[in-house]
Amino acid sequence: MKTFWRLMSYVWPYKGQYLVILLLGITASILQPGAALAVKPLLDGILLGKNPELLKVMPMVIIIFTLVCGLSRYVYSVWAGYLSEVIIRHLRLQLYQKYLDLSFDYYSKASTGRLFTALSSDVVLLLEGISRVTSLFRDPFTIVGLLAVSFYRDWKLTLLALLITPPLIYMVVAIGKKLKKMTHTRQDQWANLNSTVYETLSGIRIIKAFNLEKKLKQRFQQDNDRLLNVQYRWMLIENISSPVLYMIGGFGVAFLTIYGGGKILSQGATGGDILSVGLALGLLIDPIKKIEALNLGFQKALGGAERIFKVFDLEPSIKNSPDAVVLKPFQKNITFQNVSFQYDDQKDWVLKNVSVNVQKGEALALVGSSGAGKTTFVNLIPRFYDVVEGSISIDGMDLRDVTMHSLRDQISIVSQDVFLFNDTVLENIAYGKQDRTREEVIQAAKAANAHEFILNLPEGYDSTVGERGVKLSGGQRQRISIARALLKNAPILILDEATSALDTESEILVQQAIEKLMQGRTSFVIAHRLSTVQNASRILVLEQGQIQEEGTHDILIAKKGLYYKLYQLQFSKKLGAVQQGESQIWQ
Repeated sequence: MKTFWRLMSYVWPYKGQYLVILLLGITASILQPGAALAVKPLLDGILLGKNPELLKVMPMVIIIFTLVCGLSRYVYSVWAGYLSEVIIRHLRLQLYQKYLDLSFDYYSKASTGRLFTALSSDVVLLLEGISRVTSLFRDPFTIVGLLAVSFYRDWKLTLLALLITPPLIYMVVAIGKKLKKMTHTRQDQWANLNSTVYETLSGIRIIKAFNLEKKLKQRFQQDNDRLLNVQYRWMLIENISSPVLYMIGGFGVAFLTIYGGGKILSQGATGGDILSVGLALGLLIDPIKKIEALNLGFQKALGGAERIFKVFDLEPSIKNSPDAVVLKPFQKNITFQNVSFQYDDQKDWVLKNVSVNVQKGEALALVGSSGAGKTTFVNLIPRFYDVVEGSISIDGMDLRDVTMHSLRDQISIVSQDVFLFNDTVLENIAYGKQDRTREEVIQAAKAANAHEFILNLPEGYDSTVGERGVKLSGGQRQRISIARALLKNAPILILDEATSALDTESEILVQQAIEKLMQGRTSFVIAHRLSTVQNASRILVLEQGQIQEEGTHDILIAKKGLYYKLYQLQFSKKLGAVQQGESQIWQ
């Protein structure tokens, strides 16, 4: 019931409109029993009373009855359906906002397919349930009205008919509980299927390169077959009530024929009496089925709601403190003070007791083998994660004491994995600065060596780049990313230098753009190239999460320590390439 009332809290703000819908539903509900009530005087008046006036009046009454009832139902259905869509729109937006608010650690563990399923099919289940809420406003009144007519015409027959009510209610409740439980199973299987599709589309290049089509098809087929089995069990349960109701209706007609015929022959009852009761009881089938459908729909909706509300109840692990202040423009230094960090699901420390002070305008290169902690180091600066021990401060302000928006507003990131939105070139660059002009975007593109290739695109700056920038080459995507960072013009730069997969010409253009980007900024560079390492103000050599060495390239080479060994390991077989400036050294 907790989930039900929580779901109803989204309906409550529209209570005024639902009240009008209730009145329309009551109107339609009253008219339907009225039709059953009118059968006796109409039938008996014509057949027994031989009243020709009824033939003139009743057709007009029926037409008016039908028009009012039909119009009420139409307005009722459209209005109720629209309100349901409005409520679902709000829920969908709230869920999307929650996805934006959740921290990085959530996405490192969450299934992409599950996230998609919650935003799509779980929300659809909610729509199905909420859209049927209005049945509560109409069908109970219809049932009460029809029962009143039946009792008025023949209370004994009505009581006999109601004997089937307890087992019918038990069946509806049992089916509803089972469907609610199966909703979780079905939605989980949908999530698995969505994950497989997402991974296939995202990794299609690797799939084709490694001839994985057959393996992925088998995996998809297994997920698809499991979903079919779940859907089949779902349909067996969901549809079992329909034949039961029809059987009850059939037995009812047979019983009414025997009982009514006997009363007409032995007790002098009229055909109008029996037909009036029969029509009223027959008309009960439709609202009962709708209430049963309401129950089934609501049980499915509650299953979807439970999954969505679990996401709503999640709290970001990284959020502003209650007394967070706006970070002032960066002036002096960034300090790591005895910083240690480990991920929640791991026992080992990724960073351990790291201390470093970076002055404004410095370029700090991070060097080390894979898994040394370089990426984690830079991810702590924009507070993608919080330190476990120690502190990071900018101009003496602990990052946890400033608002995340003001902190990230002063940081630009150029990642090795460039992400571009399925939008125009102009808009992809403009994401770096919201209040930009077209001329500012063009100037940033020129500084990033991107202007020339952009002009050669079919629609220039208004050309769409495709999902993740698939219409552009690797070098072009990199330069768009650099232009975005240049446009933002933040004083702090995090750079995962990535030129290894580029051809020589693109590599030179990207490297030139990177050098322009680093000018006048405090840069943290996960270094891959010798030139970047040599030009850095300082180099941090990380190993197993700790700083093993620190200094300039020449100093560290002279020390002949870990940096020297990494240098020898990476360059001894590539000396010729190094001399030509084409090497990729740090992984």
